[in-house]
Amino acid sequence: MLYRARVSMSGCQTDDLPNFRIVAADGNDVIVLNGNDGNGPATSASAMQAAMSAMQASSRARMGLPAPTVASCDDFLVRSLKPGSYTFLLSTRLGWAATPVEIVKKNLSVSLTLSPPAEVNGRFVVAREDGTLPPLEKVRITLLESGGLLGSRAPSPDDKGAFVLKDVRGPNHQLRIEGLGNKHYIQEIRVDGKAIRASADTPYPITFYQGSQLEVVIDDLPATITGAVTEGAKPFSQPLIFVAESSTLEVVASKISGDNDVKFLVTGLPPGEYRVVAVQSTALPDGMQISDGMLGRLWSSAAKVTLERGGSQDVAVKLSDPLR
Repeated sequence: MLYRARVSMSGCQTDDLPNFRIVAADGNDVIVLNGNDGNGPATSASAMQAAMSAMQASSRARMGLPAPTVASCDDFLVRSLKPGSYTFLLSTRLGWAATPVEIVKKNLSVSLTLSPPAEVNGRFVVAREDGTLPPLEKVRITLLESGGLLGSRAPSPDDKGAFVLKDVRGPNHQLRIEGLGNKHYIQEIRVDGKAIRASADTPYPITFYQGSQLEVVIDDLPATITGAVTEGAKPFSQPLIFVAESSTLEVVASKISGDNDVKFLVTGLPPGEYRVVAVQSTALPDGMQISDGMLGRLWSSAAKVTLERGGSQDVAVKLSDPLR
Protein backbone atom coordinates (compact mmCIF):
# COMPACT_ATOMS: atom_id res chain seq x y z
CA MET A 1 0.00 0.00 0.00
CA LEU A 2 1.35 3.43 -0.98
CA TYR A 3 0.46 6.77 0.62
CA ARG A 4 0.47 10.50 -0.06
CA ALA A 5 1.77 13.54 1.81
CA ARG A 6 0.53 17.07 1.18
CA VAL A 7 3.37 19.54 1.81
CA SER A 8 2.88 23.19 2.75
CA MET A 9 5.66 25.76 3.14
CA SER A 10 6.01 28.81 5.39
CA GLY A 11 8.57 31.49 4.60
CA CYS A 12 8.71 30.56 0.91
CA GLN A 13 9.59 33.39 -1.48
CA THR A 14 8.69 33.28 -5.16
CA ASP A 15 12.10 34.73 -6.10
CA ASP A 16 13.93 32.04 -4.09
CA LEU A 17 11.97 28.83 -4.66
CA PRO A 18 13.30 25.88 -2.65
CA ASN A 19 14.71 22.56 -3.70
CA PHE A 20 12.90 19.64 -2.11
CA ARG A 21 14.29 16.29 -1.04
CA ILE A 22 13.00 13.24 0.76
CA VAL A 23 15.59 11.16 2.59
CA ALA A 24 14.83 7.66 3.83
CA ALA A 25 15.97 6.27 7.18
CA ASP A 26 18.95 4.61 5.48
CA GLY A 27 20.18 8.02 4.29
CA ASN A 28 19.28 7.52 0.63
CA ASP A 29 17.23 10.00 -1.35
CA VAL A 30 13.95 8.41 -2.36
CA ILE A 31 12.60 11.20 -4.58
CA VAL A 32 13.31 14.76 -5.68
CA LEU A 33 10.15 16.64 -6.61
CA ASN A 34 9.09 19.13 -9.17
CA GLY A 35 6.34 21.32 -7.74
CA ASN A 36 2.80 20.64 -8.86
CA ASP A 37 -0.74 21.86 -8.21
CA GLY A 38 -1.32 19.50 -5.28
CA ASN A 39 -3.24 17.01 -7.39
CA GLY A 40 -0.84 15.72 -10.01
CA PRO A 41 1.89 13.17 -9.36
CA ALA A 42 5.38 14.27 -8.37
CA THR A 43 8.08 13.82 -10.96
CA SER A 44 11.20 11.78 -10.40
CA ALA A 45 14.69 13.27 -10.35
CA SER A 46 15.36 12.07 -13.91
CA ALA A 47 12.17 13.69 -15.23
CA MET A 48 12.53 16.87 -13.19
CA GLN A 49 14.64 18.86 -15.65
CA ALA A 50 12.34 18.10 -18.56
CA ALA A 51 9.33 19.17 -16.50
CA MET A 52 10.73 22.61 -15.67
CA SER A 53 9.53 25.58 -17.62
CA ALA A 54 12.07 27.35 -19.78
CA MET A 55 11.19 30.62 -18.06
CA GLN A 56 12.01 29.26 -14.59
CA ALA A 57 15.27 27.69 -15.72
CA SER A 58 16.53 30.79 -17.53
CA SER A 59 15.55 33.06 -14.64
CA ARG A 60 17.45 30.95 -12.11
CA ALA A 61 20.42 30.62 -14.46
CA ARG A 62 20.72 34.43 -14.66
CA MET A 63 20.90 34.45 -10.85
CA GLY A 64 23.64 31.80 -10.88
CA LEU A 65 21.40 29.32 -9.04
CA PRO A 66 20.34 25.78 -9.88
CA ALA A 67 16.91 25.31 -11.40
CA PRO A 68 14.19 25.06 -8.75
CA THR A 69 12.52 21.77 -7.89
CA VAL A 70 9.38 23.41 -6.49
CA ALA A 71 7.35 25.26 -9.10
CA SER A 72 5.65 27.70 -6.70
CA CYS A 73 5.05 28.43 -3.02
CA ASP A 74 1.71 26.62 -3.15
CA ASP A 75 1.05 23.30 -1.46
CA PHE A 76 2.11 20.23 -3.41
CA LEU A 77 1.50 16.51 -3.20
CA VAL A 78 3.98 13.70 -2.76
CA ARG A 79 2.67 10.38 -4.02
CA SER A 80 3.72 6.72 -3.84
CA LEU A 81 5.34 6.77 -0.40
CA LYS A 82 5.88 3.39 1.21
CA PRO A 83 5.38 3.04 4.99
CA GLY A 84 8.56 4.04 6.80
CA SER A 85 10.60 6.87 8.31
CA TYR A 86 11.66 9.83 6.18
CA THR A 87 13.06 13.33 6.46
CA PHE A 88 11.48 16.04 4.28
CA LEU A 89 13.93 18.85 3.44
CA LEU A 90 13.70 22.24 1.77
CA SER A 91 16.77 24.24 0.77
CA THR A 92 17.18 27.67 -0.81
CA ARG A 93 20.01 30.18 -1.07
CA LEU A 94 18.42 32.02 1.88
CA GLY A 95 17.22 29.25 4.15
CA TRP A 96 16.33 25.66 4.91
CA ALA A 97 13.70 23.52 6.59
CA ALA A 98 13.62 19.89 7.70
CA THR A 99 11.19 17.67 9.56
CA PRO A 100 10.93 13.94 10.31
CA VAL A 101 7.94 12.18 8.74
CA GLU A 102 6.54 8.79 9.68
CA ILE A 103 4.30 7.08 7.11
CA VAL A 104 2.03 4.56 8.90
CA LYS A 105 -1.07 3.34 7.05
CA LYS A 106 -2.52 6.75 6.20
CA ASN A 107 -2.05 9.87 4.13
CA LEU A 108 -0.86 12.95 5.97
CA SER A 109 -0.08 16.66 5.79
CA VAL A 110 3.42 18.05 6.39
CA SER A 111 4.27 21.69 7.17
CA LEU A 112 7.78 23.07 6.67
CA THR A 113 9.00 26.50 7.83
CA LEU A 114 12.09 27.94 6.14
CA SER A 115 14.77 29.40 8.44
CA PRO A 116 18.05 31.23 7.66
CA PRO A 117 21.29 29.17 7.52
CA ALA A 118 23.19 28.96 10.80
CA GLU A 119 26.79 29.83 11.59
CA VAL A 120 28.49 27.60 14.16
CA ASN A 121 31.63 28.66 16.03
CA GLY A 122 33.91 25.91 17.23
CA ARG A 123 37.26 25.34 18.86
CA PHE A 124 39.64 22.54 19.75
CA VAL A 125 40.52 22.34 23.45
CA VAL A 126 42.88 20.09 25.40
CA ALA A 127 41.57 17.45 27.77
CA ARG A 128 44.11 18.30 30.49
CA GLU A 129 45.88 21.48 31.49
CA ASP A 130 49.31 20.44 30.22
CA GLY A 131 47.94 18.61 27.17
CA THR A 132 48.80 19.31 23.55
CA LEU A 133 46.85 19.67 20.32
CA PRO A 134 47.86 18.01 17.03
CA PRO A 135 49.24 20.10 14.16
CA LEU A 136 46.08 22.07 13.42
CA GLU A 137 46.98 22.91 9.82
CA LYS A 138 46.45 19.22 9.01
CA VAL A 139 43.02 18.99 10.66
CA ARG A 140 39.95 18.89 8.39
CA ILE A 141 36.42 19.58 9.70
CA THR A 142 33.41 18.64 7.57
CA LEU A 143 29.66 18.58 8.12
CA LEU A 144 27.57 16.06 6.21
CA GLU A 145 23.85 16.61 5.73
CA SER A 146 21.23 13.87 5.80
CA GLY A 147 22.01 11.34 3.11
CA GLY A 148 25.77 11.95 3.36
CA LEU A 149 25.79 15.09 1.20
CA LEU A 150 28.43 17.70 1.88
CA GLY A 151 26.94 20.41 4.09
CA SER A 152 29.77 22.68 5.20
CA ARG A 153 33.55 22.52 5.41
CA ALA A 154 35.50 24.73 7.80
CA PRO A 155 38.98 26.05 7.10
CA SER A 156 41.71 24.55 9.27
CA PRO A 157 41.55 25.87 12.84
CA ASP A 158 43.65 28.91 13.69
CA ASP A 159 46.63 28.73 16.05
CA LYS A 160 44.26 28.90 19.04
CA GLY A 161 42.11 26.04 17.76
CA ALA A 162 39.14 28.18 16.64
CA PHE A 163 37.13 27.52 13.48
CA VAL A 164 33.77 28.50 11.94
CA LEU A 165 31.25 26.34 10.08
CA LYS A 166 29.21 28.60 7.80
CA ASP A 167 25.97 28.16 5.88
CA VAL A 168 24.80 25.29 8.12
CA ARG A 169 21.39 24.17 6.86
CA GLY A 170 19.21 21.87 8.90
CA PRO A 171 19.67 20.84 12.53
CA ASN A 172 20.84 17.27 12.06
CA HIS A 173 24.27 16.55 10.65
CA GLN A 174 27.25 14.27 10.89
CA LEU A 175 30.51 15.87 11.99
CA ARG A 176 33.66 14.43 10.45
CA ILE A 177 37.08 15.36 11.85
CA GLU A 178 40.17 14.07 10.10
CA GLY A 179 43.91 14.60 10.29
CA LEU A 180 44.46 14.19 14.05
CA GLY A 181 47.20 11.61 13.52
CA ASN A 182 47.77 8.67 15.85
CA LYS A 183 49.06 10.63 18.86
CA HIS A 184 45.73 12.30 19.64
CA TYR A 185 42.09 11.30 19.80
CA ILE A 186 38.71 12.95 20.38
CA GLN A 187 37.82 12.49 24.03
CA GLU A 188 34.54 14.36 23.86
CA ILE A 189 32.45 16.67 21.69
CA ARG A 190 30.32 19.39 23.29
CA VAL A 191 27.51 21.41 21.74
CA ASP A 192 26.48 24.43 23.81
CA GLY A 193 28.33 22.92 26.78
CA LYS A 194 26.60 19.54 26.58
CA ALA A 195 28.64 16.43 25.83
CA ILE A 196 27.11 14.51 22.96
CA ARG A 197 29.61 11.78 22.20
CA ALA A 198 32.66 10.07 23.64
CA SER A 199 33.48 7.51 21.00
CA ALA A 200 36.20 6.55 18.59
CA ASP A 201 34.11 6.27 15.45
CA THR A 202 33.41 9.15 13.10
CA PRO A 203 31.42 10.83 11.72
CA TYR A 204 29.60 11.99 14.84
CA PRO A 205 25.82 12.56 14.72
CA ILE A 206 25.24 16.11 15.92
CA THR A 207 22.47 18.73 16.17
CA PHE A 208 23.12 22.45 15.61
CA TYR A 209 21.01 25.57 15.89
CA GLN A 210 21.66 29.23 15.09
CA GLY A 211 24.41 30.47 17.42
CA SER A 212 25.47 27.02 18.64
CA GLN A 213 28.95 26.69 20.13
CA LEU A 214 31.01 23.58 19.41
CA GLU A 215 33.96 22.27 21.43
CA VAL A 216 36.14 19.34 20.38
CA VAL A 217 38.08 17.99 23.36
CA ILE A 218 41.40 16.45 22.32
CA ASP A 219 43.48 14.11 24.47
CA ASP A 220 47.14 13.38 23.77
CA LEU A 221 47.19 10.12 25.72
CA PRO A 222 45.67 7.63 23.26
CA ALA A 223 45.53 3.90 23.86
CA THR A 224 47.26 1.27 21.73
CA ILE A 225 46.60 -2.31 20.66
CA THR A 226 49.53 -4.52 19.69
CA GLY A 227 49.46 -8.16 18.80
CA ALA A 228 50.21 -11.05 16.50
CA VAL A 229 48.06 -13.17 14.18
CA THR A 230 48.12 -16.94 13.86
CA GLU A 231 46.62 -19.30 11.31
CA GLY A 232 46.11 -22.53 13.17
CA ALA A 233 49.30 -22.91 15.18
CA LYS A 234 51.48 -20.93 12.77
CA PRO A 235 52.20 -17.19 12.76
CA PHE A 236 50.59 -15.33 9.86
CA SER A 237 52.34 -12.31 8.37
CA GLN A 238 50.76 -9.22 6.77
CA PRO A 239 47.09 -9.72 7.69
CA LEU A 240 44.47 -7.01 7.44
CA ILE A 241 43.35 -5.86 10.91
CA PHE A 242 39.90 -4.45 11.72
CA VAL A 243 39.04 -2.96 15.13
CA ALA A 244 35.51 -2.16 16.35
CA GLU A 245 34.00 -0.79 19.53
CA SER A 246 32.44 -3.68 21.45
CA SER A 247 29.21 -1.84 22.33
CA THR A 248 28.31 -0.62 18.83
CA LEU A 249 30.47 -2.81 16.56
CA GLU A 250 31.35 0.39 14.72
CA VAL A 251 34.67 -0.02 12.93
CA VAL A 252 37.21 2.47 14.32
CA ALA A 253 40.34 1.20 12.57
CA SER A 254 40.42 -0.80 9.37
CA LYS A 255 42.82 -2.37 6.92
CA ILE A 256 45.74 -1.99 9.29
CA SER A 257 48.46 -4.18 7.80
CA GLY A 258 50.62 -6.36 9.98
CA ASP A 259 54.33 -6.51 9.25
CA ASN A 260 56.47 -9.38 8.02
CA ASP A 261 57.23 -10.33 11.63
CA VAL A 262 53.49 -11.05 12.13
CA LYS A 263 53.17 -8.08 14.53
CA PHE A 264 50.60 -5.32 14.18
CA LEU A 265 50.00 -1.96 15.89
CA VAL A 266 46.78 0.09 16.19
CA THR A 267 47.09 3.40 18.03
CA GLY A 268 45.24 6.69 18.48
CA LEU A 269 42.32 4.96 20.26
CA PRO A 270 40.16 6.29 23.12
CA PRO A 271 39.89 4.11 26.22
CA GLY A 272 37.20 1.46 25.99
CA GLU A 273 36.37 -2.09 25.00
CA TYR A 274 37.21 -3.28 21.50
CA ARG A 275 37.07 -6.34 19.26
CA VAL A 276 39.85 -7.24 16.83
CA VAL A 277 39.53 -9.26 13.62
CA ALA A 278 42.30 -10.33 11.24
CA VAL A 279 41.65 -11.50 7.68
CA GLN A 280 43.78 -12.53 4.74
CA SER A 281 43.62 -9.97 1.94
CA THR A 282 44.03 -12.61 -0.76
CA ALA A 283 41.09 -14.66 0.55
CA LEU A 284 38.63 -12.72 -1.61
CA PRO A 285 38.07 -13.04 -5.37
CA ASP A 286 39.61 -10.30 -7.50
CA GLY A 287 37.70 -7.04 -7.21
CA MET A 288 35.74 -8.01 -4.08
CA GLN A 289 36.08 -5.80 -1.00
CA ILE A 290 35.58 -6.81 2.63
CA SER A 291 32.08 -5.60 3.45
CA ASP A 292 30.27 -4.69 6.67
CA GLY A 293 28.23 -7.84 6.24
CA MET A 294 31.35 -10.00 6.14
CA LEU A 295 32.73 -8.32 9.25
CA GLY A 296 29.37 -8.65 11.00
CA ARG A 297 29.68 -12.43 10.84
CA LEU A 298 33.16 -12.31 12.38
CA TRP A 299 32.72 -10.00 15.39
CA SER A 300 31.18 -12.69 17.63
CA SER A 301 34.40 -14.73 17.51
CA ALA A 302 36.76 -11.72 17.51
CA ALA A 303 39.51 -11.18 20.06
CA LYS A 304 38.44 -8.79 22.83
CA VAL A 305 40.53 -6.17 24.58
CA THR A 306 39.93 -3.41 27.16
CA LEU A 307 42.06 -0.27 26.91
CA GLU A 308 42.87 2.27 29.59
CA ARG A 309 43.66 5.91 28.79
CA GLY A 310 47.23 6.06 27.50
CA GLY A 311 47.62 2.32 27.97
CA SER A 312 48.67 -0.51 25.68
CA GLN A 313 47.37 -4.06 25.43
CA ASP A 314 48.80 -7.02 23.56
CA VAL A 315 46.32 -9.43 22.01
CA ALA A 316 46.58 -12.75 20.19
CA VAL A 317 44.31 -12.89 17.12
CA LYS A 318 43.36 -15.92 15.03
CA LEU A 319 43.04 -15.46 11.30
CA SER A 320 39.40 -15.35 10.16
CA ASP A 321 37.83 -16.29 6.84
CA PRO A 322 35.68 -13.36 5.56
CA LEU A 323 33.69 -15.70 3.29
CA ARG A 324 32.64 -18.19 5.92
